[in-house]
Amino acid sequence: MYISGHYKKVEDTGLSLAKPRTETEDLRTLLKDMDSKLEALSKNTHSQNQNILNSALGSAASDATIKAAQKLFAPQTLPATKGDMQTINQQLKQLSLILRQLKT
Repeated sequence: MYISGHYKKVEDTGLSLAKPRTETEDLRTLLKDMDSKLEALSKNTHSQNQNILNSALGSAASDATIKAAQKLFAPQTLPATKGDMQTINQQLKQLSLILRQLKT
């Protein structure tokens, strides 16, 4: 210990400094920390992916249930499909043919 003008010897108090770490110990602790962080991130990413998948499946199941209920209980409210339009077109052609035959 320095006192102005000279150094004074300090008696040993029994306290010692922590043992200095070696480079390998530092690397080991660093790698362990990185491993734990990576595991936490992978678990978090997996849970997020699972949540997205569950949301998508729930939405698809909901939409399918709604469409099935509409088809059963109120089919007139469903929009026309391409097949519906083709069927109507064929029926109109047949009706037109029948009307032509009646005129002649």
